[in-house]
Amino acid sequence: MDRIVGTTIYRQGLRTKILDAAMFEFRKIGIKGVKMDDIAGKLSISKRTLYEIYSNKEELLYEGIRHREEEADRYIDEFQQAGHTVMEVIIEYFRMQVEYYSKINPLFFSELHKYPKLIEYLHEVHEKRHEESIAFLYQGVEEGFFLSGINFSITSRLTLAGTRFIMSSYMYREFSIKEIFYNSVFLFIRGYCTPKGLEVLDRFLTDYRNGD
Repeated sequence: MDRIVGTTIYRQGLRTKILDAAMFEFRKIGIKGVKMDDIAGKLSISKRTLYEIYSNKEELLYEGIRHREEEADRYIDEFQQAGHTVMEVIIEYFRMQVEYYSKINPLFFSELHKYPKLIEYLHEVHEKRHEESIAFLYQGVEEGFFLSGINFSITSRLTLAGTRFIMSSYMYREFSIKEIFYNSVFLFIRGYCTPKGLEVLDRFLTDYRNGD
């Protein structure tokens, strides 16, 4: 029994190591440039062991992206539950996203489109976040950060459509992720801020532009 438990723990640990190593390489040089043999070599494990845990690169990529999205959602949920305001949560969410995506090779995004299952999954994630964000934005009205009379079902859909356009038009090849966020999402949010909301957001945007 102890041997079985030990083997299971080892396998779980190895699975995590494979995932971390693979996603690091995918983000660094792109998906196409990373071979399953390369991952096995970096971890000093046999190809057979690797394929026993992940049968192919797409499965590994899917698992890595799913893990990251779930971690991001969990982090923001905990941040929100810690008593932060709506504006603080929004700012922290986009700060986290910019920090993460700014470190990724643009090739990663381009090559991601070759995996329809992954794109479908990401669309589902974004749709879920869109639905959850509506009530959250109305809470921002109650806290005095956003103007009343705004239909957030519309604004959140426009934001979602804008994000998809950025990805499908490969805008990230021409502009940095930081610049894209500043000139799209942040200024979009600014449009429905009250003076109280503007004070908080503009203070953040000033630091953001200055690289703080």
